[in-house]
Amino acid sequence: MASNLKAAKSSYFLLKTEPFEFSISDLKNSPAGISEWTGIRNAQAKTILCKAVPGDVCFIYHSSCGKDVGIAGTARVVREPYSDPTSFDVKSKYFDAREAAKFRPVIADADAKWKCVDVEYIDTWDPPVLLSSLKALVAAPDSCLGAALKNMQLFRFSRLSVQEVRLEEAQALFQLRDRGGVESAGPCLHRTPPPGGAKRAQTASSNSSSLGKTTKRRKSSPLKV
Repeated sequence: MASNLKAAKSSYFLLKTEPFEFSISDLKNSPAGISEWTGIRNAQAKTILCKAVPGDVCFIYHSSCGKDVGIAGTARVVREPYSDPTSFDVKSKYFDAREAAKFRPVIADADAKWKCVDVEYIDTWDPPVLLSSLKALVAAPDSCLGAALKNMQLFRFSRLSVQEVRLEEAQALFQLRDRGGVESAGPCLHRTPPPGGAKRAQTASSNSSSLGKTTKRRKSSPLKV
């Protein structure tokens, strides 16, 4: 269920998953819409994951799926990082023999090499916000949303499975969700005021608002997830 979250109490993350292995639909269909987010086997990704706390919002990113690569929905962290059980499961593709041998039969969460979190389904983005659309926005010189997204870790560390998302980036992503995955006429939180002072900035804002009314697009709430 969607809810309004205050930025001061939430951080944002991007979690990558291959949808043929575990998709946003699989999360939605999990018991109570909650699942472990396991299988993180990169030290940098684990360090980022360990920053997550209950209430933080995660963008669920489908990878390795051709033209449909992109953000497919959102989830909420509901349990702080703890020992990843798949690292001790010999039947799991994420089994870590050294870790299992070192800490058998039990291990404290604080001592675990690999961590996971529990996440709860929030919503599915239909249509998804595609990676191709994000790249196009970033490449467009006059895109205000592109300007907000250009420094995303997604473009600098493309193979990193857990990434931090800054507040302004999260706001831009939510706007794209509300606009069907594309940047179009309507108010933009990230538009730089034009030269000439407050009066011209106010005029630009008024014009943008008028365009929003003309297209009858619902106003986006950047922290509505």
